[in-house]
Amino acid sequence: MQKLSGIPYRKKLLLLITLLFCLGQLYSCEQKDLDIAKSRWKVKSTKLTQASAIEYSKAEYIMELSNNNKYTLQLDVNQCSGNYNLIIKNGLSFKPVSCTELCCDSMFSVNLVELLPLTKSYILDNDMLTLTGKGVIELVRL
Repeated sequence: MQKLSGIPYRKKLLLLITLLFCLGQLYSCEQKDLDIAKSRWKVKSTKLTQASAIEYSKAEYIMELSNNNKYTLQLDVNQCSGNYNLIIKNGLSFKPVSCTELCCDSMFSVNLVELLPLTKSYILDNDMLTLTGKGVIELVRL
């Protein structure tokens, strides 16, 4: 077997393949975050607590996450906005939500706005984004 710099050729090849695999995994994690950061989502459902019943959206509530850590959320009538942070290992946090007056929106909207800043993490599964924390918010990519 041929040796290069004291390390057998096969070991160097295995090391190179392992290094490329690790770099690919890092890129794929960064790509997931970028996919979340530049996207629009429709709210599918909420759960106020982990033990409560799922409540499905009856209207179109649209959340847009920009790549500068800002978001907007369109409710029944009003619109909310604020900042969010992507944290290592699928962590996600939303700063307190700033909305136009919530006087005319449904109870679903009010609950959604209350759940958002309680988000601790996310799960991205193809075109489904699940925000978890005190409760659960499920969104579908548009």
